[in-house]
Formats: sequence, structure tokens, C-alpha cells
Amino acid sequence: MPDHRRGGGINARWIVAGLLLLGYAIVLAALSARFDTAIPLADRPVLAFTALLCGAGLVYLFLSELPRHGRPGRPLLGYILLLGLLMRLGMFFSTPILEDDYHRYLWDGAVSAAGYSPYRFSPDEVEAALRGRKEEVPAEIVDLGAAGQSTLEQINHSYLRSIYPPLSQLFFALAHRISPWDINGWRLVLLGMDLAVLALLLALLKHLGRSPAWIAVYWMNPLLIREVFNSGHMEVLIFPFLLGAAWLFLRKRAVGAMVLLALAAAVKIWPLLLAPLFLRNIASVKKRVQGAIWFVVIIAIAMLPQLLAGLDDQSGLQAYAQRWELNDSLFRLGVWINAALLPLLGVHPGYSQLVTRLLSAVFLIGWSAYWSWKPLNHAEQFVPRMVIIIAALFLVSPTQFPWYSLWMLPLLALWPSRALLLLTVLTPLYYLRYYFEARGQAELFDNYLVWLEFLPVWLAIWIEWRQARHKNKLQKLKVA
Repeated sequence: MPDHRRGGGINARWIVAGLLLLGYAIVLAALSARFDTAIPLADRPVLAFTALLCGAGLVYLFLSELPRHGRPGRPLLGYILLLGLLMRLGMFFSTPILEDDYHRYLWDGAVSAAGYSPYRFSPDEVEAALRGRKEEVPAEIVDLGAAGQSTLEQINHSYLRSIYPPLSQLFFALAHRISPWDINGWRLVLLGMDLAVLALLLALLKHLGRSPAWIAVYWMNPLLIREVFNSGHMEVLIFPFLLGAAWLFLRKRAVGAMVLLALAAAVKIWPLLLAPLFLRNIASVKKRVQGAIWFVVIIAIAMLPQLLAGLDDQSGLQAYAQRWELNDSLFRLGVWINAALLPLLGVHPGYSQLVTRLLSAVFLIGWSAYWSWKPLNHAEQFVPRMVIIIAALFLVSPTQFPWYSLWMLPLLALWPSRALLLLTVLTPLYYLRYYFEARGQAELFDNYLVWLEFLPVWLAIWIEWRQARHKNKLQKLKVA
């Protein structure tokens, strides 16, 4: 008989958890047909869908504990990789559920592939040109609008120009080249990037001396399967650049790490917050200066097209920075508190959201500076610092969408925080909002039920912090 404790075979717990997650993907793909946009929202099985996601999250939470016990052999690693791949491929036969951001990606990709800037005209302006009401839109873009009219008509916030930075646009354009106006062409691009994440994570696990079984934390995450491969959210595009930056940093190739970190920010802007952590821990002053220069130059080039298009009322970047707020917890609490306090200072309570945004930004900058300046005792602390900064960004954000919680996921395979892994179980509760929205009760979710997502996570973070603090005290006593 094989010794499961030493990785000679596949433990029964792995088999059960893995097959349950594969079953989840199969059921999700089958259920997705009942979320066709032609079906009224009130008639879609939102409650069953939410229960399925949360149930899969609980199975995943159990699975994420298994790498802590025993040493895996090749059969287990192969089992993990095969099931994760099958879960992804199954989503190619699914209908996107309750999300439509991918329509913007497909449209931007068509415009970029045609050689035009996606920051010049909003989808509404192109639709107006199709009806002959806007003459300045180039004929080629009007023709694109006619060819992809069904996509154009389904873009959310269509009055806004694209928010997505130029490097994202290259991936959108690639998807258009593979299969125009087709979400499966986009899913192929996402899968290619996801395979790059897989390779980098395995390399990082080996470099850090951790069991390769920890790859399951990323590769078999049910929320990732749903948000990226069913709904087509773009978060996975950032991960190869982010992990590549961490990989190069740990191998003391600091300039290359800063280049890749800048490219991550050229996909989506939030990795900017990690720059101080990287720069502070570069030993050589010369390399620190070189890395900073490369970082600034790449970011400037990446932001230039959006800045040249203008930060007006039709700018997606400006609209997101000023107005976006949904599924938030701490930020919403901050808005409530500021709305009560500002009148005492002679300021209209209508400014409470703006003040909360500014305070959140100041907090995040200070948080990043604190964890960046605090000395690293050893290189293994670098990834946890990255997670701590990204987690704060998510937890104080005015938009805490489930797919945003994935920002931490690749790094959690390297530093598995139970409290943060709990987000996979709880953030799908966000989809209950659609149930209440269909019944005219969205505010009930926004003001009350949203706390079911985040209060348990905050409690788990506090418990984890207390345990870590106690452990550190014991270690100091032993040293003494």
C-alpha cells in the first residue's frame, strides 16, 4: 500500500474535495444557461447560484488546509493540475452569469486592433454615429460598431470612454484577432495568462522551499473559475507581471522586478501601491535609482493616452475615481461617519464621499509606506508584505467586488492566510444584491446584508493577528 503521508499516492480527502470542486464547475456551467440576458432578472436562479458559490467556497476552504499535512508526490500534483484545467475548460461552454464587463473588453479590443484609440470615443458616441447623429467618428469605427452592434449595445456605462490602460488593450486586441466579438476568444487569452501564472507559482514555491501542493490554493479556487473563466473578468492579466516581479526581486534582479511591476500597473493601476515596498528593499542605491526611473517612465507612457484623451465627464478613469461605490463595508462606514461629522465643521454632508475617498487614499499611502519602511528580517517576509498591502487596498476600497478579492489569490498560494481565504466563501454573497434589486430592495442589501460578507473576515483577521503576535512573543522568549 502507498504511504499517503509521504506523498506516495493521493489522499482520499484530496480526491473528495477535488471531485466536489469539479462537480461545482459542471453544475455552474449547466446552471448558467438560466442566466441568459433574455430572461428577466427576477426569474433567474440567483439564490441557487449564490448558494452554489458559497458551498464551493467551503469545500475550497477545506482543500486549502490539506497542503499543511504530508508531502505530495507527482500523482497528487498531476491530479490538482488536471482538475483545475478541466474546471477552466468547462467554462468555455457556459453563459456569463450576472456580469457584462467583457462586452467592453471585446469592443475595446476591436477598436485597438483596428489601430484606433479606445480613449477617443465612448460607445454612446459610436452608436450616435451609427444613427447619423455624430459626424466626427471615423468611418472605420462606425463600421466596427455596425459589425459588433450586439456587443456595442450591451456595454455598461456606455457614456464613458475606456478606463483600461494600454497594456490591457493589447490583450483585448489579441482576443479580437483570435475570434472577433467572441467571449471564448477572450477566454483563450485569459487561459494563456493563467498558465503563465501556474508556471511562475510553481517556480516560486520551489524557490521558497514550499510544497508544490500549495498550487491548489490558486489553481482550484472556485471564485477564480467563476469570475475569470465564466464572467470573463480581466484580473488574471495582472498576475504574471506581479508574480514575475516578485520572482525577480527574490532572485536579486531588482531593475527587472521594477519593470514587471510597472507593467502590472499598466494592466490595472493598483500595483502602483507596491512600488515603495520594492524600492525600499533594493540594497544597491544605483539599482534603486535605475529601477525607479524605469518604473516612472513605463507608468508615464502607459498613462499618456488616457491623459491626452482628457479627464472630463466622459473619462472612465475620472468617473471610477470620483463616483464608483458598491458592495463596500469600511468605506461605507466612513461615508456615514463623515456625513454626520462634516456639518459640525460647517461642511455640507454631500462632500462625505469625497472626504472618505481622500482619507482612504491617505491611509493606503501611509499603510504602504509603513510596511515598506519596516525592515525585512529575511526574504521570506517579502511576499507577506505584498499580501498585507493588497489586502488593505481591497478592504478599504469603495468597490469590493468578488473579483477584486482575487488580487491577493496568487500570493496566498505562497503565504496562505486563512482569514483572507475566507473571502472565497463570503464575497459571493454579493450576488444576493441582484435578487433584491429585481424586487426593488437593493438598498436592503447595500446597507445591511453586505456586512455578512466582511464582518467575519475582519474577525478572522483579528484572530489571525492575535495568534501571530502570541507566536512572535513566544519566539522572543525562547531566544531570550
